[in-house]
Amino acid sequence: MTTFEALAEVNHRLMLEDAVAAGIIQRGNASNLRRLRKSIPNLRGYWPSVEKIFSMNLMILELDELRFRRAQVMRERYGLLTNDSLILAAADSYGITCLATRDDDFDDVPWLTVYKPGDIP
Repeated sequence: MTTFEALAEVNHRLMLEDAVAAGIIQRGNASNLRRLRKSIPNLRGYWPSVEKIFSMNLMILELDELRFRRAQVMRERYGLLTNDSLILAAADSYGITCLATRDDDFDDVPWLTVYKPGDIP
C-alpha cells in the first residue's frame, strides 16, 4: 500500500536528482530548481522510475476529508509536516503499523515500525 502523497514525494526527489544529474542544479533542493523552472520540461529521467511504481500492483490510498482531518491530529501529536501527517493518518486509518521510508521524521511515532532503505534486503 502507498498514498498519492508518498508518490508525490518520490516524484519530487527523483525530479531533483534528475536535475542534479543533468547539471541543471548543483544541489538537489526545490528552491534551486524553482529558479530554473524552464528546465523542468527537459527532465525525462525521473518519470520512467515513477511509472514503474504504478506497475507494482500496489493499492494507492486516496485522500479524502476524513484522512485530511485525521492528519491534523497526527501533526499535533507527532510534530509532522503536512505530507508526512497525511501518510501517517493513512497508516492509522488502515491499521498499517510498518512503514518503509528514508524519512527520519517518522522515527518518533511509537506505534509505527520504520524500515529504512538499508533495512530491507
